[in-house]
Amino acid sequence: MVKEASANARKTHYTEILNKYGMLLILILLFSALSLKIDGFASLRNIFSILEQVSMFGIIAIGVTFAIVTGGIDLSSGAVVALASVVGASIVTGTEGYGMTIFAFGAAMFVGSLCGLINGSITAYGRIPPFIATLGMMTIARGVAQLVSNGRPIDASSDAFTSIGDGSIFGVLRSCCYLCSGCNYLPYHDESYEFWPPCLCYWWQCEYRKNLWC
Repeated sequence: MVKEASANARKTHYTEILNKYGMLLILILLFSALSLKIDGFASLRNIFSILEQVSMFGIIAIGVTFAIVTGGIDLSSGAVVALASVVGASIVTGTEGYGMTIFAFGAAMFVGSLCGLINGSITAYGRIPPFIATLGMMTIARGVAQLVSNGRPIDASSDAFTSIGDGSIFGVLRSCCYLCSGCNYLPYHDESYEFWPPCLCYWWQCEYRKNLWC
């Protein structure tokens, strides 16, 4: 019995390790395999290029995390980002200076926040499952983005606007700095498994969980 209990404890311990660090181990193995297979894959230049490309998805994932930890899901994140980007780029196209850049940045943030507020309100107070609510928002945001852009690429060539994401801070890519800063607002839990994110989203999570399936 003692040996069986000890074996079960070890199995549980290994399972917990895999659950926590399984994706990290897969990432390390994948990176090692590609480094051995492709010349220059592990170079500093290529690493920075990969980080720059995936940082946007990481920033989006931070927002989606708040929905997932409360038992929901957000299918509209990509479409909302596209809509906010189109709105911001449309405002700043053909302009220079930081005045219009700040206005365009604020407009994009407003559009994204408005879409998130609609999703959360429909889910928490309309008692509609988040899968359905965000699926509808995804379709709407994608369609509005097509209407705003007329289905064509928008050339946001303003140096002031592109400087938000380009360049580096003390040798670190700005997009990566934004990602690391956003990670500080990720929710975490204590031993009672109550989520305590260090931001105002805590209230919204409580309302979300209280009203979601009641």
